[in-house]
Amino acid sequence: MRASRGGSAQFQRIVKQYFRPLAGKLAEAIADGQAKGEFRPGNPQQYLLSIIAVVVFYFINAPVMRMVSGSDPLSPDLIAARRAAVLDFISAALFREKPNSGGERD
Repeated sequence: MRASRGGSAQFQRIVKQYFRPLAGKLAEAIADGQAKGEFRPGNPQQYLLSIIAVVVFYFINAPVMRMVSGSDPLSPDLIAARRAAVLDFISAALFREKPNSGGERD
């Protein structure tokens, strides 16, 4: 728990060296998509936090899902299904509807 409060020098180094640059590039990509009119307006940092949460929670919660469902959430088939569901969910949240699409996304 100490690492999550920033108390560990090693954790701080990992965040500075890896997480911060990656988060910055992803937020920049979201802002760029917004500027081009491809993504819905909103705070890129909030979009990024939501995307990370949707992805990471599945893996953190895998032991509970295994006990509840009786299947392995880390099996290739379920990972593929989860990937498709996450991409659909994030696309629906992030992409603008095309003007002539009748409300449907491509």
